[in-house]
Amino acid sequence: MLMVLPYLETGGTERHVLALAQGLQGEVALGLLAPPGPLLNEFLGLGVTYRPFPRLEQGGLQGIRAFRRGLRELLRELSPDVIHVHAGAELALLVRTVTRSVPVVLTIHAFHGRHADANYRLAARLARLARVDRVIAVAESEAQRLRQGGLREPTLKIVYNGVPDRWATLDGTQVDAYGPAGDDLEHPEPVNALAIDWQRELGWPERAPVVGAVGRLEAPKGFDLLIEAFARLDPADYPSPPRLVVVGDGSEREALERQARELGLGDRVYFAGFRGDSWRAFGGFDVTVIPSRQDGLPLVCLEAMAAGCPVIASDAGGLPEMVADGVTGLVFRAEDVGALTSALARLLKDPALARRMGQAGRARFLEEFQLGRMVDRTRAVYAEAIAARLG
Repeated sequence: MLMVLPYLETGGTERHVLALAQGLQGEVALGLLAPPGPLLNEFLGLGVTYRPFPRLEQGGLQGIRAFRRGLRELLRELSPDVIHVHAGAELALLVRTVTRSVPVVLTIHAFHGRHADANYRLAARLARLARVDRVIAVAESEAQRLRQGGLREPTLKIVYNGVPDRWATLDGTQVDAYGPAGDDLEHPEPVNALAIDWQRELGWPERAPVVGAVGRLEAPKGFDLLIEAFARLDPADYPSPPRLVVVGDGSEREALERQARELGLGDRVYFAGFRGDSWRAFGGFDVTVIPSRQDGLPLVCLEAMAAGCPVIASDAGGLPEMVADGVTGLVFRAEDVGALTSALARLLKDPALARRMGQAGRARFLEEFQLGRMVDRTRAVYAEAIAARLG
């Protein structure tokens, strides 16, 4: 199995590929063709055979030559049954300039920004030009946009993302982040050592509810909308004023910190920066918010659900496919700050409801979004691609 990536940073696409590699480890020899990046050592720790190339937007013709050279070397060394290209449809086209015999699977991860629709159409066109054997969309909303670009079933497949269940004991039962159901639901005491105790870590009052958000601090993710909505909450409505934790980094961080100061939020907002253990953050949140303007099927939503944390999410991309509105969390119209404020107030004022939604979210995660399910479904797509090529 050979995996191809156009970048190797710390975003959701790379973490998705790393999780897939972990799920396939031991079954097949794994190869990786990608530019160097922060996650490289984690891939190498899985025993993958690696070849680098410079990012194409930086390397130009030399980058293309390095890509083709690395691909030829990996083909000779591994003789892969399938080449799985992630995110870069142009890379699938480059793969076809080197080999036409090996089946190619392409996963399209979400496009953002003003040109998103054009990028979906371009990706679909490049996939057809490259005669890709199967194209994976990570959500129905993504598949619909690719259909508009001309892709159709059976070439087009939907495989939802998945993440490991780090919140389970060895016998598969949940380690509840809070005490038994008979405990005080309004002020539960964390008992799970895996969860980050934000109140203790930051010196906040024990009874202060914690709203959390995790992700890249970039405009499409909508963190500015969350800060504005949080500022509209009336602290007097709660036994202790709510706090907000933002985990992640990006080009918008300085502007977001300035926004929080200008809104007078002071020490009620904490910017935690990038954390390699960000999945632990969800165990210490009373509510997780995903305020995206644009999105695909973000892993942070699945990680929150796995931790039993209720999710308030916008209706961007595939988020409504994960969050069952009124059951596992609340869904609001993207960029509607008033609706987000109302959703926050509803769950923060009703901890018992928030807990029930969190439990329902974990049950949905176990049913649909565990890593093993994603790996099984991806493996089935590989089998289809091989059969289509042989046929």
